Amino acid sequence: MFEVRRLGYDADLDYLTSADYNDGLANETPSWSYDAAGNRNDASVVDNLNRATTIGGVARTYDILGNTLTIGSSKSMTWDALNRMTSLTSGATTTNYAYRPDGMRVSKDYGTDSSRFYYDGQMPMETLDTTSSGSTVTRNGLGARGIDRIERVNSSGTTVGYPLYDGHGNMVATLAKSGTSFSLGDQRAYDAWGVIRQGATSGDPKGRYCASLGHVDDDESGLTYMRARYYEATVGRFMSADTSKDGLNWFVYCLNNPIGKIDYSGNSALDLSDAIIKIIWQNMQPLVFNLTVAGLVFGAGACLAAAEQDYWAAGALAAASILSLASAALLARMGYGLFAHGLKENADRIQVCGGLFLLGNAGLNLLGVALGISTGDEDDAWVFGF
Repeated sequence: MFEVRRLGYDADLDYLTSADYNDGLANETPSWSYDAAGNRNDASVVDNLNRATTIGGVARTYDILGNTLTIGSSKSMTWDALNRMTSLTSGATTTNYAYRPDGMRVSKDYGTDSSRFYYDGQMPMETLDTTSSGSTVTRNGLGARGIDRIERVNSSGTTVGYPLYDGHGNMVATLAKSGTSFSLGDQRAYDAWGVIRQGATSGDPKGRYCASLGHVDDDESGLTYMRARYYEATVGRFMSADTSKDGLNWFVYCLNNPIGKIDYSGNSALDLSDAIIKIIWQNMQPLVFNLTVAGLVFGAGACLAAAEQDYWAAGALAAASILSLASAALLARMGYGLFAHGLKENADRIQVCGGLFLLGNAGLNLLGVALGISTGDEDDAWVFGF
Protein backbone atom coordinates (compact mmCIF):
# COMPACT_ATOMS: atom_id res chain seq x y z
CA MET A 1 0.00 0.00 0.00
CA PHE A 2 3.00 2.28 -0.11
CA GLU A 3 4.05 3.63 -3.49
CA VAL A 4 6.37 6.24 -4.94
CA ARG A 5 4.21 9.19 -6.00
CA ARG A 6 4.92 12.06 -8.34
CA LEU A 7 3.25 15.44 -7.93
CA GLY A 8 3.16 18.55 -10.10
CA TYR A 9 2.67 22.15 -9.01
CA ASP A 10 1.94 25.55 -10.50
CA ALA A 11 5.26 27.39 -10.75
CA ASP A 12 3.84 30.68 -9.46
CA LEU A 13 1.12 29.81 -6.92
CA ASP A 14 2.16 26.33 -5.73
CA TYR A 15 -1.29 24.96 -6.60
CA LEU A 16 -1.31 21.18 -6.99
CA THR A 17 -1.79 20.52 -10.72
CA SER A 18 -1.15 16.79 -11.17
CA ALA A 19 -0.48 13.51 -9.39
CA ASP A 20 0.75 10.06 -10.33
CA TYR A 21 -0.24 7.66 -7.56
CA ASN A 22 1.58 4.71 -9.14
CA ASP A 23 -0.88 2.22 -7.62
CA GLY A 24 -2.55 0.74 -10.68
CA LEU A 25 -6.00 1.87 -9.55
CA ALA A 26 -8.61 3.93 -11.38
CA ASN A 27 -7.87 7.63 -11.88
CA GLU A 28 -4.19 6.96 -11.25
CA THR A 29 -2.91 10.17 -12.90
CA PRO A 30 -5.40 13.00 -12.24
CA SER A 31 -4.71 16.62 -13.11
CA TRP A 32 -6.30 19.88 -12.01
CA SER A 33 -6.54 23.42 -13.27
CA TYR A 34 -7.83 26.53 -11.53
CA ASP A 35 -9.57 29.77 -12.39
CA ALA A 36 -8.16 33.17 -11.48
CA ALA A 37 -9.74 33.00 -8.01
CA GLY A 38 -8.28 29.56 -7.24
CA ASN A 39 -11.41 27.47 -7.79
CA ARG A 40 -10.60 23.95 -8.99
CA ASN A 41 -11.79 23.00 -12.47
CA ASP A 42 -14.41 20.50 -11.26
CA ALA A 43 -16.27 23.51 -9.83
CA SER A 44 -17.68 24.37 -13.22
CA VAL A 45 -20.02 27.17 -12.14
CA VAL A 46 -18.86 29.64 -9.48
CA ASP A 47 -20.46 32.95 -8.47
CA ASN A 48 -18.69 36.21 -7.64
CA LEU A 49 -18.29 35.13 -3.98
CA ASN A 50 -16.52 31.90 -4.98
CA ARG A 51 -19.53 29.82 -4.05
CA ALA A 52 -19.40 26.81 -6.36
CA THR A 53 -23.00 26.38 -7.53
CA THR A 54 -22.14 23.37 -9.70
CA ILE A 55 -19.45 20.79 -8.90
CA GLY A 56 -19.06 17.67 -11.00
CA GLY A 57 -22.36 18.42 -12.71
CA VAL A 58 -24.28 18.51 -9.39
CA ALA A 59 -26.01 21.75 -8.34
CA ARG A 60 -25.44 23.33 -4.95
CA THR A 61 -27.10 26.18 -3.08
CA TYR A 62 -25.83 28.41 -0.30
CA ASP A 63 -27.09 30.92 2.21
CA ILE A 64 -25.92 34.54 2.13
CA LEU A 65 -23.00 33.73 4.48
CA GLY A 66 -21.61 30.99 2.25
CA ASN A 67 -22.90 27.93 4.13
CA THR A 68 -23.89 25.05 1.87
CA LEU A 69 -27.65 24.39 2.01
CA THR A 70 -28.19 21.66 -0.57
CA ILE A 71 -26.16 19.28 -2.74
CA GLY A 72 -28.30 17.96 -5.56
CA SER A 73 -31.65 16.68 -4.39
CA SER A 74 -30.37 14.19 -1.82
CA LYS A 75 -28.44 16.26 0.72
CA SER A 76 -29.40 19.32 2.76
CA MET A 77 -27.83 21.14 5.72
CA THR A 78 -28.85 23.64 8.38
CA TRP A 79 -26.59 26.09 10.22
CA ASP A 80 -26.72 28.15 13.40
CA ALA A 81 -25.96 31.86 13.82
CA LEU A 82 -22.24 31.07 14.31
CA ASN A 83 -22.00 29.21 10.97
CA ARG A 84 -21.82 25.79 12.61
CA MET A 85 -23.57 22.92 10.87
CA THR A 86 -26.44 21.79 13.08
CA SER A 87 -27.91 19.10 10.84
CA LEU A 88 -27.23 17.16 7.66
CA THR A 89 -29.89 15.16 5.87
CA SER A 90 -28.74 12.51 3.42
CA GLY A 91 -31.57 10.56 1.88
CA ALA A 92 -33.92 9.57 4.69
CA THR A 93 -31.37 9.99 7.51
CA THR A 94 -30.81 13.22 9.40
CA THR A 95 -27.74 13.76 11.60
CA ASN A 96 -27.88 16.49 14.26
CA TYR A 97 -24.78 18.17 15.68
CA ALA A 98 -24.18 20.15 18.88
CA TYR A 99 -21.17 22.22 19.96
CA ARG A 100 -19.67 23.66 23.10
CA PRO A 101 -19.11 27.45 23.48
CA ASP A 102 -15.63 27.42 21.88
CA GLY A 103 -17.06 25.72 18.79
CA MET A 104 -15.81 22.17 19.40
CA ARG A 105 -18.36 19.51 18.50
CA VAL A 106 -19.66 17.59 21.51
CA SER A 107 -22.32 15.34 20.02
CA LYS A 108 -23.94 13.97 16.91
CA ASP A 109 -27.16 11.98 16.71
CA TYR A 110 -28.06 10.05 13.57
CA GLY A 111 -31.10 7.81 13.48
CA THR A 112 -31.00 5.59 16.55
CA ASP A 113 -27.22 6.02 16.90
CA SER A 114 -25.28 8.73 18.72
CA SER A 115 -21.74 9.88 19.47
CA ARG A 116 -20.44 12.00 22.34
CA PHE A 117 -17.04 13.69 22.14
CA TYR A 118 -14.67 14.68 24.97
CA TYR A 119 -11.48 16.69 24.57
CA ASP A 120 -8.17 17.57 26.14
CA GLY A 121 -8.08 21.20 25.06
CA GLN A 122 -9.08 20.79 21.42
CA MET A 123 -7.65 17.32 20.87
CA PRO A 124 -10.16 14.43 20.97
CA MET A 125 -9.52 12.35 24.07
CA GLU A 126 -12.58 10.13 24.35
CA THR A 127 -15.59 9.23 22.22
CA LEU A 128 -18.71 7.33 23.28
CA ASP A 129 -20.52 5.71 20.34
CA THR A 130 -23.93 4.19 21.03
CA THR A 131 -25.77 1.99 18.54
CA SER A 132 -28.59 -0.52 18.71
CA SER A 133 -26.00 -3.27 19.25
CA GLY A 134 -24.30 -1.59 22.21
CA SER A 135 -21.79 1.07 23.17
CA THR A 136 -18.12 1.56 22.36
CA VAL A 137 -15.76 3.86 24.23
CA THR A 138 -12.72 5.02 22.27
CA ARG A 139 -9.90 6.57 24.29
CA ASN A 140 -6.98 8.37 22.65
CA GLY A 141 -3.54 8.59 24.21
CA LEU A 142 -2.11 11.99 23.24
CA GLY A 143 1.60 12.43 22.58
CA ALA A 144 4.15 14.27 20.49
CA ARG A 145 2.57 13.18 17.18
CA GLY A 146 -0.96 13.99 18.30
CA ILE A 147 -2.85 10.74 18.85
CA ASP A 148 -0.32 8.03 19.74
CA ARG A 149 -2.57 5.32 21.17
CA ILE A 150 -6.14 4.21 20.51
CA GLU A 151 -8.05 2.04 22.97
CA ARG A 152 -11.54 0.74 22.15
CA VAL A 153 -13.72 -0.83 24.84
CA ASN A 154 -17.04 -2.57 24.17
CA SER A 155 -18.92 -5.71 25.16
CA SER A 156 -16.45 -7.83 23.20
CA GLY A 157 -13.49 -6.60 25.26
CA THR A 158 -10.66 -4.11 24.90
CA THR A 159 -8.48 -3.61 21.86
CA VAL A 160 -5.43 -1.34 21.67
CA GLY A 161 -3.80 0.00 18.53
CA TYR A 162 -0.94 2.37 17.85
CA PRO A 163 -1.52 4.59 14.80
CA LEU A 164 1.05 4.85 12.02
CA TYR A 165 1.10 8.10 10.05
CA ASP A 166 2.52 9.20 6.75
CA GLY A 167 4.45 12.45 6.45
CA HIS A 168 1.25 14.44 6.13
CA GLY A 169 -0.29 13.07 9.32
CA ASN A 170 -2.77 10.69 7.62
CA MET A 171 -3.33 7.45 9.50
CA VAL A 172 -2.16 4.73 7.12
CA ALA A 173 -2.40 1.80 9.55
CA THR A 174 -2.60 0.77 13.18
CA LEU A 175 -0.10 -1.46 14.93
CA ALA A 176 -1.44 -3.98 17.44
CA LYS A 177 0.53 -6.15 19.85
CA SER A 178 -0.43 -9.66 20.90
CA GLY A 179 2.05 -11.26 23.25
CA THR A 180 5.43 -10.80 21.59
CA SER A 181 4.10 -10.39 18.05
CA PHE A 182 2.78 -7.36 16.19
CA SER A 183 0.20 -7.03 13.43
CA LEU A 184 -0.91 -4.28 11.06
CA GLY A 185 -4.54 -3.35 10.68
CA ASP A 186 -6.76 -0.58 9.29
CA GLN A 187 -4.42 -0.07 6.34
CA ARG A 188 -5.38 2.78 4.04
CA ALA A 189 -3.89 4.93 1.29
CA TYR A 190 -5.13 8.40 0.35
CA ASP A 191 -5.11 10.60 -2.67
CA ALA A 192 -3.63 14.10 -2.52
CA TRP A 193 -6.87 15.65 -1.27
CA GLY A 194 -7.70 13.05 1.38
CA VAL A 195 -9.97 10.63 -0.50
CA ILE A 196 -9.27 7.01 0.44
CA ARG A 197 -7.85 5.10 -2.56
CA GLN A 198 -7.14 1.81 -0.81
CA GLY A 199 -8.65 0.31 2.32
CA ALA A 200 -11.99 0.66 4.06
CA THR A 201 -13.78 3.96 3.41
CA SER A 202 -15.77 3.75 6.64
CA GLY A 203 -15.61 2.25 10.10
CA ASP A 204 -13.04 2.57 12.87
CA PRO A 205 -10.79 4.33 13.43
CA LYS A 206 -12.75 7.49 12.70
CA GLY A 207 -9.55 9.52 12.58
CA ARG A 208 -8.17 8.91 9.11
CA TYR A 209 -7.24 11.91 6.94
CA CYS A 210 -4.97 14.28 8.95
CA ALA A 211 -5.73 12.11 11.97
CA SER A 212 -2.59 13.23 13.81
CA LEU A 213 -4.19 16.69 14.07
CA GLY A 214 -7.30 15.25 15.71
CA HIS A 215 -9.51 15.55 12.61
CA VAL A 216 -12.42 13.10 12.43
CA ASP A 217 -14.10 11.52 9.40
CA ASP A 218 -17.89 11.25 9.53
CA ASP A 219 -19.13 8.12 7.77
CA GLU A 220 -22.71 9.35 7.58
CA SER A 221 -21.76 12.41 5.52
CA GLY A 222 -18.38 11.64 3.95
CA LEU A 223 -17.05 14.88 5.45
CA THR A 224 -13.99 15.49 7.63
CA TYR A 225 -14.61 17.51 10.79
CA MET A 226 -11.75 20.02 11.16
CA ARG A 227 -12.96 21.94 14.21
CA ALA A 228 -14.13 25.25 12.74
CA ARG A 229 -15.43 23.73 9.48
CA TYR A 230 -16.26 20.56 7.60
CA TYR A 231 -14.06 19.56 4.67
CA GLU A 232 -15.27 17.65 1.60
CA ALA A 233 -12.26 15.74 0.26
CA THR A 234 -13.93 14.61 -2.97
CA VAL A 235 -14.11 18.21 -4.20
CA GLY A 236 -11.20 19.73 -2.24
CA ARG A 237 -13.35 22.42 -0.64
CA PHE A 238 -14.90 23.38 2.69
CA MET A 239 -18.66 23.28 3.19
CA SER A 240 -18.74 26.85 4.46
CA ALA A 241 -16.83 30.10 4.08
CA ASP A 242 -13.81 30.77 6.26
CA THR A 243 -15.03 32.88 9.17
CA SER A 244 -11.47 34.14 9.75
CA LYS A 245 -11.33 35.37 6.12
CA ASP A 246 -7.93 33.75 5.52
CA GLY A 247 -6.70 34.24 1.96
CA LEU A 248 -8.61 35.47 -1.07
CA ASN A 249 -10.81 32.41 -1.60
CA TRP A 250 -12.62 31.38 1.58
CA PHE A 251 -13.70 27.94 0.37
CA VAL A 252 -10.57 26.29 -1.03
CA TYR A 253 -8.64 23.83 1.11
CA CYS A 254 -5.03 24.59 2.10
CA LEU A 255 -4.63 27.19 -0.67
CA ASN A 256 -4.91 24.34 -3.21
CA ASN A 257 -1.71 22.75 -1.89
CA PRO A 258 -3.04 19.82 0.16
CA ILE A 259 0.32 18.03 0.25
CA GLY A 260 2.56 20.88 1.41
CA LYS A 261 0.06 22.42 3.82
CA ILE A 262 -2.31 21.38 6.60
CA ASP A 263 -5.26 23.07 8.29
CA TYR A 264 -5.25 22.45 12.03
CA SER A 265 -8.25 24.58 12.96
CA GLY A 266 -10.29 24.63 9.74
CA ASN A 267 -9.61 28.35 9.51
CA SER A 268 -5.99 28.68 8.45
CA ALA A 269 -3.69 26.83 6.06
CA LEU A 270 -0.22 26.18 7.47
CA ASP A 271 2.95 24.99 5.79
CA LEU A 272 4.10 21.70 7.28
CA SER A 273 7.16 23.57 8.53
CA ASP A 274 4.86 26.03 10.32
CA ALA A 275 3.11 23.09 11.95
CA ILE A 276 6.48 21.87 13.20
CA ILE A 277 7.09 25.35 14.60
CA LYS A 278 3.75 25.17 16.40
CA ILE A 279 4.74 21.87 18.01
CA ILE A 280 8.20 23.18 18.96
CA TRP A 281 6.75 26.28 20.56
CA GLN A 282 4.04 24.35 22.42
CA ASN A 283 6.77 22.23 23.97
CA MET A 284 8.99 25.25 24.67
CA GLN A 285 6.36 27.33 26.48
CA PRO A 286 6.24 25.26 29.71
CA LEU A 287 10.04 25.33 29.90
CA VAL A 288 10.13 29.10 29.40
CA PHE A 289 7.57 29.51 32.19
CA ASN A 290 9.35 27.12 34.55
CA LEU A 291 12.74 28.75 33.93
CA THR A 292 11.28 32.19 34.56
CA VAL A 293 9.69 31.11 37.83
CA ALA A 294 12.88 29.30 38.86
CA GLY A 295 14.95 32.41 38.06
CA LEU A 296 12.72 34.55 40.26
CA VAL A 297 12.87 32.01 43.09
CA PHE A 298 16.67 31.85 42.79
CA GLY A 299 16.84 35.64 42.94
CA ALA A 300 14.70 35.76 46.06
CA GLY A 301 16.83 33.04 47.61
CA ALA A 302 19.99 35.00 46.81
CA CYS A 303 18.59 38.05 48.59
CA LEU A 304 17.68 36.01 51.66
CA ALA A 305 21.09 34.34 51.73
CA ALA A 306 22.83 37.70 51.45
CA ALA A 307 20.73 39.02 54.33
CA GLU A 308 21.96 36.08 56.40
CA GLN A 309 25.53 36.93 55.28
CA ASP A 310 25.83 33.55 53.59
CA TYR A 311 27.59 35.03 50.59
CA TRP A 312 28.68 31.74 49.04
CA ALA A 313 25.07 30.51 48.83
CA ALA A 314 23.94 33.97 47.72
CA GLY A 315 26.43 33.93 44.86
CA ALA A 316 25.40 30.45 43.76
CA LEU A 317 21.73 31.36 43.86
CA ALA A 318 22.35 34.59 41.98
CA ALA A 319 24.25 32.71 39.27
CA ALA A 320 21.41 30.18 39.01
CA SER A 321 18.91 33.04 38.74
CA ILE A 322 20.84 34.73 35.93
CA LEU A 323 21.32 31.45 34.08
CA SER A 324 17.65 30.49 34.33
CA LEU A 325 16.30 33.90 33.30
CA ALA A 326 18.79 34.14 30.44
CA SER A 327 17.80 30.69 29.20
CA ALA A 328 14.11 31.62 29.38
CA ALA A 329 14.74 34.84 27.47
CA LEU A 330 16.74 33.08 24.76
CA LEU A 331 14.11 30.37 24.32
CA ALA A 332 11.33 32.96 24.13
CA ARG A 333 13.33 34.96 21.60
CA MET A 334 13.87 31.87 19.48
CA GLY A 335 10.15 31.05 19.60
CA TYR A 336 9.31 34.57 18.45
CA GLY A 337 11.83 34.29 15.62
CA LEU A 338 10.33 31.01 14.48
CA PHE A 339 6.86 32.50 14.30
CA ALA A 340 8.00 35.74 12.71
CA HIS A 341 10.37 34.37 10.08
CA GLY A 342 9.62 30.67 9.64
CA LEU A 343 11.53 27.43 9.95
CA LYS A 344 14.08 27.71 7.16
CA GLU A 345 15.28 31.16 8.19
CA ASN A 346 15.75 29.97 11.78
CA ALA A 347 17.56 26.68 11.23
CA ASP A 348 20.54 27.99 13.20
CA ARG A 349 18.29 28.82 16.16
CA ILE A 350 16.78 25.36 16.10
CA GLN A 351 20.28 23.90 16.28
CA VAL A 352 20.98 25.77 19.52
CA CYS A 353 17.62 24.76 20.98
CA GLY A 354 19.12 21.60 22.47
CA GLY A 355 21.89 23.65 24.04
CA LEU A 356 19.36 26.00 25.60
CA PHE A 357 17.45 23.09 27.06
CA LEU A 358 20.70 21.88 28.62
CA LEU A 359 21.39 25.37 29.96
CA GLY A 360 17.98 25.47 31.59
CA ASN A 361 18.48 22.07 33.12
CA ALA A 362 21.90 23.14 34.39
CA GLY A 363 20.27 26.12 36.05
CA LEU A 364 17.78 23.92 37.85
CA ASN A 365 20.56 21.57 38.95
CA LEU A 366 22.58 24.51 40.23
CA LEU A 367 19.60 25.62 42.29
CA GLY A 368 19.43 22.18 43.85
CA VAL A 369 23.13 22.26 44.68
CA ALA A 370 22.78 25.72 46.24
CA LEU A 371 19.81 24.61 48.31
CA GLY A 372 21.71 21.56 49.46
CA ILE A 373 24.75 23.61 50.41
CA SER A 374 22.54 26.00 52.35
CA THR A 375 21.62 23.10 54.62
CA GLY A 376 25.29 22.68 55.49
CA ASP A 377 25.45 19.10 54.24
CA GLU A 378 27.45 18.39 51.10
CA ASP A 379 25.60 15.10 50.56
CA ASP A 380 22.31 17.01 50.49
CA ALA A 381 23.79 19.30 47.85
CA TRP A 382 24.29 16.43 45.41
CA VAL A 383 20.88 14.93 46.21
CA PHE A 384 19.04 18.23 45.66
CA GLY A 385 21.02 19.03 42.53
CA PHE A 386 20.78 15.75 40.69
